[in-house]
Amino acid sequence: MIKSRTLAFSILFGVAISMINVIENFTLKQWFLDVPAKMPGYATLSIFTNWIDGSQSTAGEMIFFTVFPLLASLPFSWSLLNEKASGYTNHILTRSTRINYLSAKFIAVFLSGGIVISTAMCLNFAINAWVLPVTPTTPQLIASGDSYFLSVLLINSPIIYVVIRILTGFVWGGILACLSLVVSLFLHNTVLTVLSSFILMFGGSILSETLSHSTSGQTGHLETSPLQLLHGITFNYNPAWYVWTIMLGLLAIELSVYFVRGTSDEMV
Repeated sequence: MIKSRTLAFSILFGVAISMINVIENFTLKQWFLDVPAKMPGYATLSIFTNWIDGSQSTAGEMIFFTVFPLLASLPFSWSLLNEKASGYTNHILTRSTRINYLSAKFIAVFLSGGIVISTAMCLNFAINAWVLPVTPTTPQLIASGDSYFLSVLLINSPIIYVVIRILTGFVWGGILACLSLVVSLFLHNTVLTVLSSFILMFGGSILSETLSHSTSGQTGHLETSPLQLLHGITFNYNPAWYVWTIMLGLLAIELSVYFVRGTSDEMV
């Protein structure tokens, strides 16, 4: 997985998308500096709210989290399907057990998705640190509040918040990469395998938005859009316990289906 060209390509692709956010922030900062009369609004340019996992205020952030599932799946989720098709799996199974092979494959795919996402997020924050000021994360200047993901930590210890968000992005990346891996046990098409997590997440978000419109007028409900849940700050409430429960639930389902299907598949 580490030597895979698709991993390098995915990292470059993810970093390139995250740089859209940096360019937008640089342009906005220059706008504030070039027009002194607008300087009071400069405080809203805090790196903690305008980086790639900030308050959804830049197009770069929206694009990054929309293609998030695709970025995670692109590096290695297709590998099991390709190895089955080429006969390499049978060669490996003469030297190792089926469980060991499936376990190693799951771990490698999980790491590949996590590496792509966390690398893009880390570099985005680091480069934004050259562009944006470090202003206080007061409740008046951020889009977060009570019942949002670790909102108290964002206000009191923003650096720790950013580290946790990058680690959360790593785990989300691994989960979505493994979602495509699980789908590959049922499909026999590499392109559909790579696209599967994106299709499922995007379709789930459309369904969630459709249902939310049918119950319009309600406020204070938990975020249900899968793509929104990838963000640190969402349109509806996303407390940390809620997000982490969903993540663990998805991971548990993936592991169960993967090993039940994988151990019963004669081609694996």
